[in-house]
Amino acid sequence: MNTVYFHSDDTISFPIVEGISIHALNEDAFYTLESTVAIDIWNLINGINSVQDIIHYLMRDYMIDELTLKDDVTKFIGILLENSLIQKK
Repeated sequence: MNTVYFHSDDTISFPIVEGISIHALNEDAFYTLESTVAIDIWNLINGINSVQDIIHYLMRDYMIDELTLKDDVTKFIGILLENSLIQKK
Protein backbone atom coordinates (compact mmCIF):
# COMPACT_ATOMS: atom_id res chain seq x y z
CA MET A 1 0.00 0.00 0.00
CA ASN A 2 3.03 2.27 0.21
CA THR A 3 3.78 1.83 -3.48
CA VAL A 4 3.99 5.03 -5.49
CA TYR A 5 3.10 5.19 -9.19
CA PHE A 6 3.46 7.81 -11.88
CA HIS A 7 2.08 8.32 -15.39
CA SER A 8 4.21 6.62 -18.02
CA ASP A 9 6.41 8.95 -20.04
CA ASP A 10 4.79 7.77 -23.25
CA THR A 11 1.28 8.86 -22.21
CA ILE A 12 -0.47 12.16 -22.65
CA SER A 13 -3.73 12.92 -20.87
CA PHE A 14 -6.09 15.75 -21.64
CA PRO A 15 -9.62 16.81 -20.69
CA ILE A 16 -12.50 16.00 -23.00
CA VAL A 17 -16.24 16.59 -22.65
CA GLU A 18 -16.78 13.06 -21.31
CA GLY A 19 -13.89 13.19 -18.78
CA ILE A 20 -10.21 12.58 -19.50
CA SER A 21 -8.62 10.97 -22.53
CA ILE A 22 -5.30 9.19 -22.20
CA HIS A 23 -3.20 8.69 -25.32
CA ALA A 24 -0.71 5.83 -25.07
CA LEU A 25 1.83 7.01 -27.61
CA ASN A 26 3.72 3.71 -27.90
CA GLU A 27 0.54 1.89 -29.02
CA ASP A 28 -1.23 4.91 -30.49
CA ALA A 29 -4.21 3.87 -28.37
CA PHE A 30 -6.71 6.11 -26.61
CA TYR A 31 -8.42 5.41 -23.30
CA THR A 32 -11.25 7.45 -21.79
CA LEU A 33 -11.94 7.93 -18.09
CA GLU A 34 -15.53 9.06 -17.50
CA SER A 35 -16.04 8.20 -13.83
CA THR A 36 -15.18 10.99 -11.39
CA VAL A 37 -13.55 8.43 -9.09
CA ALA A 38 -11.38 7.09 -11.93
CA ILE A 39 -10.43 10.65 -12.90
CA ASP A 40 -9.54 11.45 -9.28
CA ILE A 41 -7.37 8.32 -9.03
CA TRP A 42 -5.63 9.21 -12.31
CA ASN A 43 -4.93 12.73 -11.04
CA LEU A 44 -3.68 11.43 -7.67
CA ILE A 45 -1.20 9.11 -9.39
CA ASN A 46 1.55 11.69 -9.54
CA GLY A 47 4.78 10.07 -8.39
CA ILE A 48 4.28 11.41 -4.86
CA ASN A 49 1.11 9.84 -3.48
CA SER A 50 1.22 6.23 -2.33
CA VAL A 51 -1.71 3.92 -2.93
CA GLN A 52 -2.63 4.39 0.74
CA ASP A 53 -2.55 8.19 0.28
CA ILE A 54 -4.89 7.88 -2.70
CA ILE A 55 -7.32 5.78 -0.66
CA HIS A 56 -7.30 8.31 2.17
CA TYR A 57 -7.89 11.23 -0.20
CA LEU A 58 -10.83 9.40 -1.78
CA MET A 59 -12.31 8.52 1.62
CA ARG A 60 -12.52 12.24 2.38
CA ASP A 61 -14.43 13.00 -0.81
CA TYR A 62 -16.63 9.93 -1.25
CA MET A 63 -18.83 8.01 1.13
CA ILE A 64 -17.17 4.66 0.42
CA ASP A 65 -15.72 2.40 3.07
CA GLU A 66 -11.96 1.84 3.15
CA LEU A 67 -12.12 -1.87 2.27
CA THR A 68 -14.18 -1.22 -0.86
CA LEU A 69 -11.94 1.67 -1.88
CA LYS A 70 -8.80 -0.41 -1.35
CA ASP A 71 -10.18 -3.15 -3.59
CA ASP A 72 -11.39 -0.73 -6.29
CA VAL A 73 -8.19 1.35 -6.33
CA THR A 74 -6.01 -1.77 -6.47
CA LYS A 75 -8.02 -3.20 -9.38
CA PHE A 76 -7.95 0.11 -11.28
CA ILE A 77 -4.19 0.49 -10.79
CA GLY A 78 -3.80 -3.08 -12.08
CA ILE A 79 -5.68 -2.15 -15.26
CA LEU A 80 -3.54 0.96 -15.72
CA LEU A 81 -0.38 -1.15 -15.25
CA GLU A 82 -1.58 -3.82 -17.71
CA ASN A 83 -2.03 -1.12 -20.33
CA SER A 84 1.37 0.47 -19.52
CA LEU A 85 -0.29 3.79 -18.63
CA ILE A 86 1.51 4.03 -15.28
CA GLN A 87 4.77 2.81 -13.80
CA LYS A 88 5.96 1.96 -10.33
CA LYS A 89 8.37 4.44 -8.82
